[in-house]
This record gives sequence, C-alpha cells and structure tokens, in this order.
Amino acid sequence: MMSNDQIDYAKLLDNAMRSVLRQALDCAVDGEFPGSHHLYITFGTQRPGVKISAVLLAQYPQEMTIVLENKFWDLTTTDNAFSVTLSFNGKSQKLFIPFDAVKAFVDP
Repeated sequence: MMSNDQIDYAKLLDNAMRSVLRQALDCAVDGEFPGSHHLYITFGTQRPGVKISAVLLAQYPQEMTIVLENKFWDLTTTDNAFSVTLSFNGKSQKLFIPFDAVKAFVDP
C-alpha cells in the first residue's frame, strides 16, 4: 500500500481494466461474442488461483495466451475470476483464471 499522500494510479488502472475484461466476457452468449468481437487474454500460469491442466502448465510454465473467438464453452464469470472450456489438440480442457492473473487482453 502506498502512503496516504500518494494515489496508486497503476493499481487503479489495473482494477479498471479487469472490470472491463469481466464486462466484456459477460457479453458472450452461448459461446459467442456479438459481431466480430473476440478476445486474446494473456495470464500468468503460476499466479495464485490459476487452475489449468498439468499438460498445459508443462507447455506454458510462465504465461499463456488464450483466444476466445469461435470455439469455447461454459464461460462463467465471477467478480474475481472466470472459467472457460477450450479445445487443445482436440481435447476439451477447463481453465480457471482469476482476474488478478491476467496480464493483458485485447479485442482486435
């Protein structure tokens, strides 16, 4: 925490962007975003609370970028995290990602 005479703008911006991501994820209905929207989400795989398979963790030991575009299932959000099922090499895998683990996201 910063001293009382400082405003931690970086933390405020991080919190705002996580809120934007959560709201964007909430726009997906039945595994699709409206129009041509899709998200690239990069997260730290070692961050507290991240739950991914051992296979994915071995392949992405520090950071992973997922794409939510055409094929994703069971997307749910809470105030602090989201979960989604994606296909990797033809196998469905569920990921649980706290918003604190997200490093970046874009909607190209």
